[in-house]
Amino acid sequence: HFDNIERIDMNLKALTYKDVQGIRQRLGLSQAKFASAHNISKRTIQAWEQGRPIGNVGQAFLRLVRKGL
Repeated sequence: HFDNIERIDMNLKALTYKDVQGIRQRLGLSQAKFASAHNISKRTIQAWEQGRPIGNVGQAFLRLVRKGL
């Protein structure tokens, strides 16, 4: 059941590379440590921080991480 999962408003402003860097830096983590801590490849983090598109799953993940800050 997905009834209890909070819906992500698709009208939210998309996160940018600056947001990704800001989230990671607020956690005080290098790209490698951020990636490892969240089971994401370092290449993905690098790509996001270089301005490559962040898909819907990435957007949702980053919002959850940011919410926990």
